[in-house]
Amino acid sequence: MGEHERQARMADAVCVALAMILDTMDAAERLAFVLRYVFALPFDEIAPIIERSPAVARRLADRAHHLLSSVWQRQSTPPMPCAPPAPA
Repeated sequence: MGEHERQARMADAVCVALAMILDTMDAAERLAFVLRYVFALPFDEIAPIIERSPAVARRLADRAHHLLSSVWQRQSTPPMPCAPPAPA
């Protein structure tokens, strides 16, 4: 497997794992996760957005992060591509 193919598979795996985990979260947990781990906002800025305390925002984001990590570790087969199928 070449480097380009390995990178493409890794990107697909990340996309699948994120989609799986985002589907299992409620809105506050999903927002806390995305705002923290995608946009790197501090918890004291996330808290008012999700209408929770900074401590709860941290717990929500951390729980989502741990769930994502466990999904990633269980991934044993190459994932399906993340992009929607092309129209027929």
